[in-house]
Amino acid sequence: MKKITIIGRGTAGCVAVTHFLRWTDWEIDWVFDPNINPQAVGEGSDLALPTLLDQNIDFKYTDLLKLNGTVKMGVNKTNWGKFGKDFMHVFGSVSGHAIHFNAVDLQNFIISYMGEQPRVKIIHKNVAHDAIDSDHIFDCSGAPKDYTDYTISDYIPVNAAYVTQCNWENARFTHTEAIAMPHGWVFGIPLTNRCAIGYLYNTNVSSLDEVKKDVPVILEGLNLVPDRTSHLQFKNYYRKKNFDKRVGYGGNASFFLEPLEATSISSMDMVQRFAYDIWVDDKDVEKVNNDYTLHFEKIETFLMLHYYAGSKFDTPFWDFAIKRGENKIKSIHTSDYKEHFIDTLKMVKMSDSLDIRTLKNTTFSVWPIKPSMKDHIYNLGIFDKLCKEFNV
Repeated sequence: MKKITIIGRGTAGCVAVTHFLRWTDWEIDWVFDPNINPQAVGEGSDLALPTLLDQNIDFKYTDLLKLNGTVKMGVNKTNWGKFGKDFMHVFGSVSGHAIHFNAVDLQNFIISYMGEQPRVKIIHKNVAHDAIDSDHIFDCSGAPKDYTDYTISDYIPVNAAYVTQCNWENARFTHTEAIAMPHGWVFGIPLTNRCAIGYLYNTNVSSLDEVKKDVPVILEGLNLVPDRTSHLQFKNYYRKKNFDKRVGYGGNASFFLEPLEATSISSMDMVQRFAYDIWVDDKDVEKVNNDYTLHFEKIETFLMLHYYAGSKFDTPFWDFAIKRGENKIKSIHTSDYKEHFIDTLKMVKMSDSLDIRTLKNTTFSVWPIKPSMKDHIYNLGIFDKLCKEFNV
């Protein structure tokens, strides 16, 4: 029997353990330092997480309450586009929903579950790769200290978040808020016992004091009272080479792209599947690494559509963000997925005459043509501009 060592107890490490427990018959050593405090970040998911938890550990709706979690029915986008159009991107069906969750509670839930699995051995220590005797290593040890082996995004315009936690007795809405603001944009994530308000901005364009002055406007609009705050800075990146025949990287050890579309969980899942392709199905390592890169280039493109569209605000941040959005869209002309992007635009253009099953089963990265791509391209007010750019 093969053995895999998974490093890290964060959300990525937890999800990885559920994946390899479900899809292999290998022994699993799960190694992490219990003295490292877990991070309560990434608390909104896309549609992938409920399915993964259901398939991998038989997660039930009642278990969501143990995570102070709520059902996520969609994303409410406010002030986006040149004319500041507001729109609710509602997920496609009754069976299609995401979740909001307390990240630390999710991690503790999975640790407890894995403690009862005979193939999983939980080991509390720090460990280097060369001290591991497993056939494979999946490293989810967190953000790198050195970015030499990573591609840093030239486009994504936010690099910091000022987060305000607001306690409440019950969740007041069942969607994620994504609100364009003068210095960036704000997420609102409702849990059962608190609401997280995070202001994403760029430290080279706006000051933290300017951001702090904006936050009360959001809190007042949502009738929230601040309890505690935190501040973090980050880079947007993914690895130049994520896999070899023995080692792969997951979570922030592999990638981080800003949370505008909550793509971290589906990307974690995709990275795990790529590792499986190499280690179980013996697929070509170079090809899988190329597929990995292409996945994150497409994720980055969808994020940048929002900045390409701009917002109702005429500020230095939005001048900066729009320019980066335009540069990203122009870069598609020399990308490996240019034809795929053009085909996506064509399908959006013909959507009224195409079978709904075709639209829902055809995707651009993790987004189905309908409703996701069509909703965003039209509601952001960029459809005609994109068609002109790519002669569609």
